[in-house]
Amino acid sequence: MTTRKRPPTTETPNAVVQVTDSPKQPPAPIPPALAKLAAESAKRYGSVVMASGATNMPVLRSSTGVFSLDVAMFGGWAERHMSLVYGWSDCGKSTMVARAIAAQQRKYPALFALYIDTEGHYDSTWFAINGVDLNRLMVVSGLEMGEQYVDVYHDVLLSGEVCIVVIDSIASIIPADTVNKSAEDNEKMAARAKIVNRLCSSFTTCKHNS
Repeated sequence: MTTRKRPPTTETPNAVVQVTDSPKQPPAPIPPALAKLAAESAKRYGSVVMASGATNMPVLRSSTGVFSLDVAMFGGWAERHMSLVYGWSDCGKSTMVARAIAAQQRKYPALFALYIDTEGHYDSTWFAINGVDLNRLMVVSGLEMGEQYVDVYHDVLLSGEVCIVVIDSIASIIPADTVNKSAEDNEKMAARAKIVNRLCSSFTTCKHNS
């Protein structure tokens, strides 16, 4: 048996690498034309809608209820944002959102949570096991058409009385055109996409008005 000698190396074992921040550059002066537009926008719309990218705009985050996921998501769910949970059937999606609801309820004890159950699979026992306060949870279910769920979603967001809204699931929101048509009729193209677009539009509108 032959052995090979390890080639010499200049690396130091267990070396400590120091990372230093790059020197901060002084803020660049805003051109007069842009400064004027920013001032006019603030005056017209009542708030600052145009600002420097260096302006600190922190994103509040809430725990997912799973430590490793919180680390991967830099602190958890981004508040005042839409998040999509997807995966195979029975992979734990509903459990994840139940823990998200529980975390939001603990953080905002004066607010309620809304669970829109389009699939009809809401399990109060499982939600309670995952820490959800059922007395501060409103469940919407039993509606026939997807547009009705969107209207409820919009009105609840405008109320400002909820800390989190969960829709379970987007795939189960059935457009009115599909409900009212027979199986022999051709399905209208992009009907479900239009409902998702209304959901996103409602969220954006309510976010700016709350």
